[in-house]
Amino acid sequence: MKYRHLAMLLFLCLFQVSTTTKDAKPSVGTYPGSLSPDLVVVDQEGVEHSLKEFSGKRVLLNFWAAYDGSSRERNIRFSRLLNQADTSGVSYLSVSLDHSLPVYEETIGLDGLKPQQQFVYKTGERDALIKQFRLSKGLQNFLIDEKGLIVASNVTPEELAQSSWLR
Repeated sequence: MKYRHLAMLLFLCLFQVSTTTKDAKPSVGTYPGSLSPDLVVVDQEGVEHSLKEFSGKRVLLNFWAAYDGSSRERNIRFSRLLNQADTSGVSYLSVSLDHSLPVYEETIGLDGLKPQQQFVYKTGERDALIKQFRLSKGLQNFLIDEKGLIVASNVTPEELAQSSWLR
């Protein structure tokens, strides 16, 4: 009798765990398979935009800075790739982490970038953004699907061009 009660209790526990995991949603994080953290960025007119605005679209979220040559060069290559290809289903959010707004604006002009794809962090939010997206180990990029899930991170423009993600 004692074992029967123990077996029944074990069965109920397993049943409860199996039914709750079916409804579980991915956690927020920066690894593939997790939900992307939200962010608020500012465009050149000073208008704030949230990543949530792009729900239902695929997004390439790229972090860069004028002081980081490799991220700046990658930003130029991503911009050219996405402006050449038929990428109507992909939004490009390129977020500068430069401390100086004039440096950011001058860099956009020098690099021939489309201002409507370039954003800066909201005033006072730089450190929070770096922590939220774990950017302390280098500037990264994230591919985010229509559901807000991170599909990949740190892809190169060449990898993106060869993937089926743009098609």
